[in-house]
Amino acid sequence: MTIASRKSMPVLPKSHEIELAGKASAEMRTFLSGDGKRDIQFSLRSGKRSVGFLLPPAIVEFLFNTLLHIADGNAVTLVPIHAELTTQEAANLLNVSRPYLIQLLEKGKIKFHKVGRHRRILFADILKYQEKSKDKSRKAREELTKEAQDLDLGY
Repeated sequence: MTIASRKSMPVLPKSHEIELAGKASAEMRTFLSGDGKRDIQFSLRSGKRSVGFLLPPAIVEFLFNTLLHIADGNAVTLVPIHAELTTQEAANLLNVSRPYLIQLLEKGKIKFHKVGRHRRILFADILKYQEKSKDKSRKAREELTKEAQDLDLGY
């Protein structure tokens, strides 16, 4: 599986990995349609070695979503919620330039702290900013839609 740690660059999955992820996610989908309250038995086998264990539904759903991304050909990176990111890592996650991110930090839009001269941002704070930004965009779209309907612009 192509899962990169935070310290390495994400690697795009190979065609064989994409195919296996697609098959595995299709099989897992049937287990997610249950009530979501029962643990799910997992079995792994490689050559002569095999092991079985239980996983809670939330972890199975996480694995399922990860497989869906890989099946779509996306690289997947795991980032712990309490990870401290550099400004470049945070900018990459937000898909903005590093100078723009620094403006957001200096304006107080995203919390950060300094380690020596370097700014560090908690991943959790990046997620909070993204959520606020999405809410702001959604509200603006709703207002524009309402205004277009009030003006009878065909929306």
